[in-house]
Amino acid sequence: MKFTVNQHHNTSVSLLTDTGYMLGYFTSIDEALDTCNEWYSTNTKEQKYDVKVIPLTDESETKSFFRSFSI
Repeated sequence: MKFTVNQHHNTSVSLLTDTGYMLGYFTSIDEALDTCNEWYSTNTKEQKYDVKVIPLTDESETKSFFRSFSI
């Protein structure tokens, strides 16, 4: 299974599967990564993938990006 860790502005971190299923919220990236490692150690027959971490983005950059597409 592939996992994605997404950092949010409210200092929480979410853990998602590659199919978009939300597994839970955590207080740190390390805590979410530990959960992924635990899952891989329990499910040893599953192929282990690198966990994708999406860092916190600057909200002003996101707004200006979308503004460039407004008509």
